[in-house]
Amino acid sequence: MNPYTKNIFYKFIYFFIFFIAFFTFSQKIFSQNATQEDAQRMRREAIKCAESYLKGINQLGDISENARRWREDDKTLILDELFASRGVNVYNDLARVRDKQTEKLSIPEYLEKIELWYPQGITFDYQMNAPLNCWIRENGETYYYVKIEVQKKVKGIYVIDNQMHENTDSLDIYVKFNIRATRPTLSTDAPRIFKVVAHTPEECPPPNLQAEVKVSSFEEEILKRRAELFVKDYAVTLDLTGHKDVNERFNTLDYFERKDAKVFNDLFPTVLRREFTAEEYFSYLESWYQTGIRFKYRNVKSTGNIRADSTFVVVEVQADRFINVPQKGYQHRQALMFLVKFPYDFTKGYIGAERSSPRFIEIKERPIKRYPYNYWTIGGEICASNYFGDLNPINARSIISTDPRATRAGFGLEITKKINSRLHARFGFTYVQIRGDDNRTNSNSDNFDKYRYLRNLHFRNNLFEFSLTGTLDLFKNKDLYYRRKKLNPYLMGGVAVLFHNPQARTPIEFGNAWINLKPLNTEGQGKEGYSKPYATTVITIPVGIGLKYKLSNRIDLGF
Repeated sequence: MNPYTKNIFYKFIYFFIFFIAFFTFSQKIFSQNATQEDAQRMRREAIKCAESYLKGINQLGDISENARRWREDDKTLILDELFASRGVNVYNDLARVRDKQTEKLSIPEYLEKIELWYPQGITFDYQMNAPLNCWIRENGETYYYVKIEVQKKVKGIYVIDNQMHENTDSLDIYVKFNIRATRPTLSTDAPRIFKVVAHTPEECPPPNLQAEVKVSSFEEEILKRRAELFVKDYAVTLDLTGHKDVNERFNTLDYFERKDAKVFNDLFPTVLRREFTAEEYFSYLESWYQTGIRFKYRNVKSTGNIRADSTFVVVEVQADRFINVPQKGYQHRQALMFLVKFPYDFTKGYIGAERSSPRFIEIKERPIKRYPYNYWTIGGEICASNYFGDLNPINARSIISTDPRATRAGFGLEITKKINSRLHARFGFTYVQIRGDDNRTNSNSDNFDKYRYLRNLHFRNNLFEFSLTGTLDLFKNKDLYYRRKKLNPYLMGGVAVLFHNPQARTPIEFGNAWINLKPLNTEGQGKEGYSKPYATTVITIPVGIGLKYKLSNRIDLGF
C-alpha cells in the first residue's frame, strides 16, 4: 500500500471511530424526552404487558387436566416475551409458604413454585392502577420505566397442609421501555417487565388523577345524573342572565369552583376571544346582549368518563348548544364539554354524590360532528308493472287495452348524492316482470279476438334495470339535510341499462318448463328477409316527474 493510499485509509478509520463515538454519545445527550402523549402511550402499553403477565400467571396456577397440555408453551411466552431477562426478581406473594429465603425469586423459580405448591390449583384476583404520571427516566438513561400498582388476592390449596388459604399482597410491576431512536420522535422497543416488588408508594411522584377513590357503579350513575341536571340548571341561568329584563346576574360561584375557571367563548362574532374566565363570561352576557341572548341546550349527556382523585371526582358531560341573538340576526351551534367536580370527604368515606355541591372546573370546546351540505341518501321502492302489446285483449272502445290480472309487483334500490341546492345524482336498480297470455286475455266466442285465442301465444319477461339519473327539485335546499322542504316536486331523467330474457312454458307433455325464446327465433329473427335477433341488453332513457314528502328529518316518502 503506497503512503498516499495508507493515509486515506487511516483517515477513514479515524472518521469511522469518531462517528461511532459521536453517535453513541448523542444517543444519551439528544435522546428525545417523552411528551405527555408519549407517556400516555407507554402507560397503555405497560398496562397491556402487566395484564398479559397476570393472565399467564392465572393460567399457570391452574393445574387442572386442561391446563397441563399447554403449560410449557405459556411458560416460554411469559419468560421470553414479557420479561427483560430470566433473572428478573419477582416478589414471592405465595404467602403461606413464604419465608426470608424465598421472599425474592427469579421468574423461572417463581413459576416452578406455583406448580409445586398448588396441586389443586391457585386463583389470582387482580386490581390494577397505573398512576398517570409514574413514568420515570433516571440520570439521562436511554430507557423509561412505568410503574403499575397491583392489588393481588391469592387463593389456593397448599401442599403444606392441604387447606384453602387466602392472602392479599400489594405489588409494583415495573415495565421498561428501551429508547431505540432519537429525535424528533420518541421511539421505544416493546415493553418488558424488569422488576416485581412489594408495593412502596413513595417511589412515584404524586399523581394528578390517581384513581384511589373507589366509585361503585351505583355511585357512578348518581354522579352522572347529578352532573347532567347541574348542566341543565346552568343553561336556564344563562338564559336569564343574558336577558335584558334581569337586573342582577347570578353569582359566578353558584356554578363555578373559581371565578377564573376557563369558559370557552361562544359569544361569536361579537367578542373575538376564544377563552374567558367564568367571571368575565357572565359580565359579557350582560354588556353585549342588550336585547337578550337565548341558549338552547340539546343532548345533555354524561360521556361515562369519571376521573377520581383522593379528594374529588370529576364527571364529563357533553352538550350541543344553539345560540340565538335576535337583534343581530345571529345564530350559532357548538358542542361543549363540561367538567363537573364533586368534592370527596375521605374522612367520612363517601363520594358525596348526594351530599356535596357540584361545581364546574372547566368548560371547553368539543369537536363537533359536521354533516355535509351535499349529503348521501339511500332508499327503496315498491312498484308495479304491466304489459301493453299484441297479446293484450282487443277493445275497440279503448286506445290502451291491458289485462289487470297480468300486473306484477316489483322493487328497487337507490343511492342518491346531493350535488347542489336542487340537483341530485341517483344510481338505482329496479326489478319488474311483464307477461302476456292469449288464452287468458282473449275468447273463442268473440269475433274481434277469436284469432288471437286460437294463436295461443304467451310469454313472461324479467326486467333488471341499472340506471343513472338526475333529479331536479322545484324548491332549493342550500343547508343541511334536515332543512329540506316539507313537500318538493321534482323532474327526473337519465340513462339506464336493461337486461331481459323472454320465456315461455312448454306443454305438460314436454315438462311444463320455462324456456328461453331468443334461441328459438320464434319470429324468424336472423333469417333471410327477417329482422336481426333482438338484444337481451338494451339502453333505455328513464324520464318522469316525482314528489317527495318529508316524514321526518331522515326519512322521505316519494311518488
